[in-house]
Amino acid sequence: MTTTPLAPAQAGPDDYTITKAIEALIRTVPSFGQRVYPGYVPGTVPTVGGHVLPYCALWPGIGVPHGQEPVAGGPDLRGQLFRFRTTVAATEVWAVLGSTNELKRTLTGARLGSGIIRPALSQEAATVLTDNDVSPARLYLDLAWTLATTTNPEE
Repeated sequence: MTTTPLAPAQAGPDDYTITKAIEALIRTVPSFGQRVYPGYVPGTVPTVGGHVLPYCALWPGIGVPHGQEPVAGGPDLRGQLFRFRTTVAATEVWAVLGSTNELKRTLTGARLGSGIIRPALSQEAATVLTDNDVSPARLYLDLAWTLATTTNPEE
């Protein structure tokens, strides 16, 4: 598995750097192409014959300190915990599910610097929903993720 490098920082990577690295990973998902929207969904999304092409909205969060002090010469596990959400949308349920599976394969276990992306437990209950407040209406699936990084002076 390849590790995506992050710029070094004294207190760990900043929120912007993490968000851009996650966005870059999502852009590698074949179903989305360049239809990845960090922090927004445009008023008009690409369609073909009235069908919304699969896209992903990335809803980033901010990093918060986590971890514990090193004990008896053990590793320094202090770092930051970043939580973020993705929303995959399209017109047909098969497109939402297929694109979501591609996204899950791309993000689950992906290494960003000293951290690893993991699905949040809430993904076990995630279901496809319909947004009828937009035109054309579309189906979507919202997933929560975490990225825990560590700060280790030896690295």
